[in-house]
Amino acid sequence: TIAGSLRRVTADPKLRVLLVNETALNTSKWIGLMQDIVMSPIYKALYPDRVPDPLKVRWNSTQLELRRPASWPEPTIEGIGVGGASTSNHYDRIINDDLVGKEARESPTVMEKAWDQRKLSWSLLVNASKSCISDYCTRWHPDDVAARAMKTVGNLDTFIMPLRKEDGSPMWPARY
Repeated sequence: TIAGSLRRVTADPKLRVLLVNETALNTSKWIGLMQDIVMSPIYKALYPDRVPDPLKVRWNSTQLELRRPASWPEPTIEGIGVGGASTSNHYDRIINDDLVGKEARESPTVMEKAWDQRKLSWSLLVNASKSCISDYCTRWHPDDVAARAMKTVGNLDTFIMPLRKEDGSPMWPARY
């Protein structure tokens, strides 16, 4: 989420990206890391035309704005938690990264709220035929956001990494 988002907006500063997570605190951490990278000597040397003046752009715990050729209502990268305000904003790319956690696993109401957030993604795209929604999910429940998306969303590419091999042994024995 962090490296991929920053790589994409560095290559195309016209992009507007929304990061969504179970909690806004996590997206704030990710944006903070990206801001540190943008202000690093290496990034400044490699991409001086992308480095903004943080006093002149949206540069806070929920928003990162690179120097770009035009002005848009949305920052380059914005982060929210499930249920966070996003109405009237539109993005070229939405990354739903772990909308579900332990709390949603234990509460149908919280799980439904996470699914509602995922369904809302389509209405936030700049152009549904060219824009992209990416879902990165740790599975927490048989009816979680990942399961629902795989059942209801068309044209969905999936990559599922199993925890166990076919013989039942752990995929990563040193860890599990």
